[in-house]
Amino acid sequence: MPRQSAAVHAGTLIAEAVPVLLAYIDSDVRYRFTNAAYRDWLGASTDEHDGQKVRDVIGDDAFAAVAPHIETALAGKRTAFEGRLEYQEAGPRDVHIEYFPDRDDQGEVGGFFVVIRDISDLLARRERLRKREAQVEKLVNTTQDGVVFIDAAAEIVRFNAAAEEMFGYTAKELIGQKVNVLMPDPYASEHDGYLERYESGGRASEGNEQTELLGRIRMVQGKRKDGTVFPIEVSVSELLTEGGAQYAAVIRDVSEKVRLQQELIERERLAAVGTTTAKLAHEIGNPLNNLYLHIQLVKRRLARLRVRDTDALESLELAISEVRRLSGLLNEFRSLSRRPELDFNVLDVRDLLDQILLLVQPDLVESKIEVISELPTESLKIWADDARLKQVLLNIIKNAIEAMPTGGCIRLSARYAASCTELLISDDGPGLDPTIGVFDPFTTTKADGTGLGLPIARQIIEAHDGNISYETAPGEGTTFVICLPAAPPPKSELSR
Repeated sequence: MPRQSAAVHAGTLIAEAVPVLLAYIDSDVRYRFTNAAYRDWLGASTDEHDGQKVRDVIGDDAFAAVAPHIETALAGKRTAFEGRLEYQEAGPRDVHIEYFPDRDDQGEVGGFFVVIRDISDLLARRERLRKREAQVEKLVNTTQDGVVFIDAAAEIVRFNAAAEEMFGYTAKELIGQKVNVLMPDPYASEHDGYLERYESGGRASEGNEQTELLGRIRMVQGKRKDGTVFPIEVSVSELLTEGGAQYAAVIRDVSEKVRLQQELIERERLAAVGTTTAKLAHEIGNPLNNLYLHIQLVKRRLARLRVRDTDALESLELAISEVRRLSGLLNEFRSLSRRPELDFNVLDVRDLLDQILLLVQPDLVESKIEVISELPTESLKIWADDARLKQVLLNIIKNAIEAMPTGGCIRLSARYAASCTELLISDDGPGLDPTIGVFDPFTTTKADGTGLGLPIARQIIEAHDGNISYETAPGEGTTFVICLPAAPPPKSELSR
């Protein structure tokens, strides 16, 4: 072996002396150097690792976990691993490992350096700190979250004010009652079994189902006093008291969070659909216009030539009709792809509905449909875009008419709600299939429908900062509810 230079020798001495775990591994994944700290950590003697394959030293399980990082290092990229490794000799260790590629003068990777930090003590300290913080948090009773304490028999021993407001019970009503009263099935029927298994020995068992539930935030369902089921987040912790074990559940009503998440997902989906349809409309629009012009030219040429081929002329008319239909569909695509620009004005609800009914009067007469107005006697004013809101109402009322081809009744009503004005349109039709998302683009129950009318309607209402929903039941008709939030214009506008 060539004589080492003074610098290399000094570097080796330094590497041997530092408390950090160091090793050098060649391209055959064999150890070429380990310092004293590394060897002591794994319980090896001087130079015991030299020339050995890494897999043989650390074991198959540990090697499998770090193999991707070794491959990355040999590919010339710096990388790091953090986690628990099961060493075949040293046992489980929590480690942070950094891999540094070693390149020669030509840039070729001949191996890599490994720097290891044992973070077992650090993680243990973090865990102890987390538990102490959790103990403090359990004692904090906030007005935002409900806190329910139960004993080993699953009976409620404490019920804070926020929980009272959330579930509709008073603490006096529930103290001594089983906590199952706050749960719908299947949670209610399964809860006692979980607790019994934990109390009978689960506490001492690692990895069992009951132990793993403690301390975790889970999304489940709660049940209010009136029977309403609603989504909640629950975190359960165990308290060891002089009187025995108790369990504290911190409960948060996430109904609004779930609603907003669903709304966000839906908006993102619609935005994606809108972007796609906008591109589609652009790509199809020009060829479709050219097709329409050429069909018209052919029609005119046949007219000049006095062609009397009825079948050919009918085919041309059908082609023209289909092109117009596709053009209309493209316009709806464009509407769905962008947020509507609104021109707000003060509108009278009664006048607005009267104008819509005038437009659909021929259809009402033909289908023998009666319209019953249940509007309040006082004038209801809303702040909205006249043309856009008419588009929404006309779409819904036309759908109601088409749902009752042999006659029926449409009821129109309006009312002031907590912070908005609600417009209600009901029909006596067969109702909607509850499994069908009528606000989903391209979803329709009509043979000639595009499935874009209601998605565009919802887009328009949401652009008003309102919302649209519906209630339906098979054979009992459908009611659409449009809620436009109160956003009054200046007093000068309202006094017109």
